[in-house]
Amino acid sequence: MADWTIGAGSGLRPYRSPFGSPILREFQASTCASTATIRMGAVVTLNTLVSTGVGGRIVLGPSSGGGGGNLLEVGITSLLGVAMSDDTSAGTSSGASATKVIVAMADPVIEFIGFQTNGVCASSLIGTNKALRFDTTNRIHVIDSTNSTAALAAVKITDIPSYALGDTNGPVVFKFLSSNYAL
Repeated sequence: MADWTIGAGSGLRPYRSPFGSPILREFQASTCASTATIRMGAVVTLNTLVSTGVGGRIVLGPSSGGGGGNLLEVGITSLLGVAMSDDTSAGTSSGASATKVIVAMADPVIEFIGFQTNGVCASSLIGTNKALRFDTTNRIHVIDSTNSTAALAAVKITDIPSYALGDTNGPVVFKFLSSNYAL
């Protein structure tokens, strides 16, 4: 039984796809404060406040849900997927960011893998819905294993890698709940 250490490189990423690889698209990063720049492995959404730009601009997934507990905001319908590259701009609130970010789209058939917090990887997790939490220290999203409130759920756990069974804070395989897709 291992205890996994979650760090900046522990962000979400595609795991399985019936297409052989995830669906990848490129989007323009929206302007933002430097503390809100997009990092690889973070959930991204369409910027619903700015409609300019070809194909829309993207922002870091809002995390004000759950009474300020940094949970991915509930009820969003603008979720696109997971960033596969960093927004390399320094963050600016004036003018458009020229940075393009590659996104693994949250298609209903594509599974992702990410780390859970404060929980043991057990087969009993398979089929449960969990919340996503933004880890402000590492600037990544993680599965919040302690929050099982149905109204705050953003993902459904579909599998546990065999090498992680019984481990604490280990990786879990999941799909995004379809009610949040912007597709």
